[in-house]
Amino acid sequence: MMIFVRITEKLRRLTEDKNKAEVARKAGLKATMISDYISKEYVPRADIALKMARALQVPLEWLVDDAQDWPPPKPKEQPSVRDIADSELLREVATRERHAILEFYEAAEGAESIDWKRATEELESLQAADPLPDRVQQAIMALLSVQAKFSRVTMDFSVHFFSTLNHESLPGSDRSIDDMQAGPAFALGRLDNREDVKHFHELVKNRPEWIESPWRWRLMEYHSLEYEHFRRIAGPARYTKPEEKDRLPENPSK
Repeated sequence: MMIFVRITEKLRRLTEDKNKAEVARKAGLKATMISDYISKEYVPRADIALKMARALQVPLEWLVDDAQDWPPPKPKEQPSVRDIADSELLREVATRERHAILEFYEAAEGAESIDWKRATEELESLQAADPLPDRVQQAIMALLSVQAKFSRVTMDFSVHFFSTLNHESLPGSDRSIDDMQAGPAFALGRLDNREDVKHFHELVKNRPEWIESPWRWRLMEYHSLEYEHFRRIAGPARYTKPEEKDRLPENPSK
């Protein structure tokens, strides 16, 4: 047997523990409107029902369809940024950065097509109270556009700049900015230079647990890919090839 639940009954249940006037104002309606619809059992117009559904955070289709029973469907959970893999997050940032770079080149190429000599001559001939000619205004806007897009490329996608600017709201704000940015490299160098660490490393580096470690394999694989990348870009003459003993060994997991 199908159960029908009218929109006015759904509104009553949705707002029975809420301030109906506040919900109405949130929906952009008169303060008494939701109470009036419930008490008089009026069916609201589609545009008003949409405003109510948004304010009450329920699907419009469920609210207006009497054949859809109580309770309302749960909202779909949106994936958190924290759930996104590092590689996917970096790809998205890199994609946005590339779009910003392309926008910069478009602005720069547009600026290069301007007749700067004539724009300069027109600007030099102006008196202080004279309005700017179209050519001069176009040149000013071109320069401003190039500068704005250059700033976006160099600053908006810099993790270092963002981290510095938002240090107080990020994890590790109890440490200094130097500790969080330059500190890791300094601390790693200090650790690597300790005599007891060096001695331990010398003893352990020939053991199978060290040689076959999946973490070590991933690290060496990364450095091998990095070498190949720089070799392709700079050429063999500008990038020193690692010694044979430092090259990537056969993957023990294969």
